[in-house]
Amino acid sequence: MRNFYGIFYLLLIGILAFSGCDSDDEVVPQAATLSSKGVFILHEGNFLSGNASIDFFSPADSSLEADLFKRANNQLLGDVLQSMTLHGAFAYLVVNNSGVIEVVDTASFTSSATITGLQSPRYMVPVSDSKAYVSDLFANQVHIVDLLTNQKTGSIPLPGWTEKMALHQNEVWVTNSRKPFVYVIDPATDQLADSVAIDSSANSLQVDNTGNLWVLCAGEAARNQNARLFQIDPAQRQVVQALTPSSTGFGAGELQLTAGGDKLCFLMNGVWEYDLAQSFFSNGPVIPENGKNFYGLGVDPVTDERYVADALDFVQRGRIEVYQADGTLVRDFLSGGIIPGEFVFR
Repeated sequence: MRNFYGIFYLLLIGILAFSGCDSDDEVVPQAATLSSKGVFILHEGNFLSGNASIDFFSPADSSLEADLFKRANNQLLGDVLQSMTLHGAFAYLVVNNSGVIEVVDTASFTSSATITGLQSPRYMVPVSDSKAYVSDLFANQVHIVDLLTNQKTGSIPLPGWTEKMALHQNEVWVTNSRKPFVYVIDPATDQLADSVAIDSSANSLQVDNTGNLWVLCAGEAARNQNARLFQIDPAQRQVVQALTPSSTGFGAGELQLTAGGDKLCFLMNGVWEYDLAQSFFSNGPVIPENGKNFYGLGVDPVTDERYVADALDFVQRGRIEVYQADGTLVRDFLSGGIIPGEFVFR
C-alpha cells in the first residue's frame, strides 16, 4: 500500500541526489500536448527531496510524456505528490509535504494557481463547482477550499489522520487511518453529520452500482487486527457486513471498483478481488506480487485493465505493469519518476 513516511532510511539518499542537481541549466517551459485519453501516473518522489513528478501515458500509441509539471512550468512540483483530482478544466495536484495544491490547466499543464494554508494535505473531493474538501494527515480537520478563488476558506474539525473521501447522495464520507470510524459531512452546512464505527485503519472507499459504500481498512499487525472490507448502507448509516479477505492479511489499500462495477480490487501483497455479485474474495492474489514492491493500483474505467505501480527500491524510477482482468500481463514499462503511487484516468 501507499508509503506514509515509513521509509526514512532512504531519506539521506534522496537528499544527496536532490542536492547534486545542476540548478544553473535553464529550461524553456514547454506546454504539454496530451492526447484525449490516457492515464496520469503520479510519483511521490523521495520525502524531503522535492522531486515529485507526474507522467501521462497514452495506451493508443504506448507513448509516455514524463515530468509534465516541470516541463510546462520550468519548476519542480514539490515534496511528495499524494494525489490528483480532475475537475472542470483543471487538475488539482495535492503535494503533501509541501502543504500546497498546485492547480494546472489539464490541456497544457501550465500552472494556474497554488492553494496554500494547508498543513499536510492528502486527498481532495469537489462537493460543488465552487467548493472542495481536502483531507489532512496532521491538521485534525478537513479543509474547505473555494475553487473559484483557489483559497482555503475554512475547516471542519475531525480528529486523526483523514484520508480518501467520496461524495455520495449529497454527503461526504471520510476515511480515517487513526480513528475507528468513517465520518459523514453535510456539505450544505460544512458540519459533521454522523460517524459509523469500523476499524481504525481505513484508507480507501468506493461506491458500487447499487449505492452501497465499501470501506477498506488496512489492518494492524501490532493489534493483531487483520485487513477488513466493510459494506455500509449509506441511507441507514449502518455497517451491513465486515469481511476478512485473509486470516493473515495486513497492509491492504488502494480499493478500486472495476469497470463493470461487479468487482472490487485492492493491494495486499498482490492484487486481490472481491466479487460483489457472488460475495466472495479471490483465493489469494489474482496478480501475485512475486517479490516486487506493488505500491499503487488503478483500473481503467473503459478497458477494465489493472494498472499496478512497482516502486522497486524507492530510489530508482518505478515500473508500471498493466494486466487484463484475468491477470494476463499486457505491457510493462519504466515510469518517468520515483515512487509511482497513483493513477488518474481520463
